[in-house]
Amino acid sequence: MATSTQQTTDVAGELARLLRTVENLRVYEMVLDQARPPCVVLGQPNVDFNDQSGGFCTAVWYFPVNFITARSDPATAQRDLSRMLLDVVAALSTEPSELFSTEALDARPITVAVGGTELPGYLLNTRIRA
Repeated sequence: MATSTQQTTDVAGELARLLRTVENLRVYEMVLDQARPPCVVLGQPNVDFNDQSGGFCTAVWYFPVNFITARSDPATAQRDLSRMLLDVVAALSTEPSELFSTEALDARPITVAVGGTELPGYLLNTRIRA
């Protein structure tokens, strides 16, 4: 039985490649001290080696994707976050070249401290089979 041999860095790189297809969105593959919104930051994934939905995949990765937008005013920030969320979910729905599947699971509103300022955002949980 053949299985994939993807490493976490391979999976994160392919996820970042899919996210970079969203216009006007910066993608950071790791948590940084400073980020420039609008952006997404990939968090450290949970890796499940026993997930029954994995099939021939080595593992299933659950990546948190943090969306951050500038706070110009609450209405604009909410509009920007809503658009970003839909654009990213659409990008994840495209056929990944190096992964078996990518799925958006759920999204929750959050605030993220960037440079000492609390900015509005979303935490999008994703499932990636590779």
